[in-house]
Amino acid sequence: MPEAEYVKRLLPLESFDANAFIDADATTQDVCDFVLALALIFNDLRDLVLAQRYIRQLRPEPPVISPQLGEFYGLHAHWIRLLAGLLKALAEVIAENEKAITDPTFQKVIKLLPKTYREAWQNTVNAAIDTSAKGDRFGRMIFFVRNKAAFHYDPKEIMRGYKQFFIEKKTMPPYVSRDDAMEGTRLYFADAAAEQYLMYASGAKDATEFFESGWKIPVDISHALREIVLRFVNTRSSWRKVAT
Repeated sequence: MPEAEYVKRLLPLESFDANAFIDADATTQDVCDFVLALALIFNDLRDLVLAQRYIRQLRPEPPVISPQLGEFYGLHAHWIRLLAGLLKALAEVIAENEKAITDPTFQKVIKLLPKTYREAWQNTVNAAIDTSAKGDRFGRMIFFVRNKAAFHYDPKEIMRGYKQFFIEKKTMPPYVSRDDAMEGTRLYFADAAAEQYLMYASGAKDATEFFESGWKIPVDISHALREIVLRFVNTRSSWRKVAT
């Protein structure tokens, strides 16, 4: 099974002293709390990357109008909404923990990062805290979800996408697959409305730009988070091999 093959890529277990995330100093403990939150966000991003790989396998060739193509685009639009929600949560955590970010304990870890990851992190922080869109591609995405992502089941915004796609652009008629069973039913028109609004809000010129940027964003950010967490632990504990 593909899942088993993916799990096989995980390296052997290692452990570290649990006290690496515990500190008597209140300020340093805030840093520990913050890095622990980043560790969970990394795992969630990793899960989205795995889901992304499976979704891409569903894209039919050639891309003709069909239930299979609608399923692919619907799953991807859902994935993008999950990604946006996670990026919004990351931006909120960053904005709420500026003191931890600027603390010497944390900055020591940032200085240990390779230049690529250090710049990726700084762009993310800038976009999460600043009031204007700056930084590179995923930095701008952070800015977008922090300031404009109000589309999670917001009726007015979903309707905005519906009108743009079906009424103004008249891209295609609304499609559905109808069945008495859940598995045989999909309301493709709702997926299209959500996708259109996301494109509008993110400023994407077309579906290709929107979709291709979506595939890369979580990988870029997760690399930076992984390095921050692992290097933080490495400054406070030694790694221990686990006998299996």
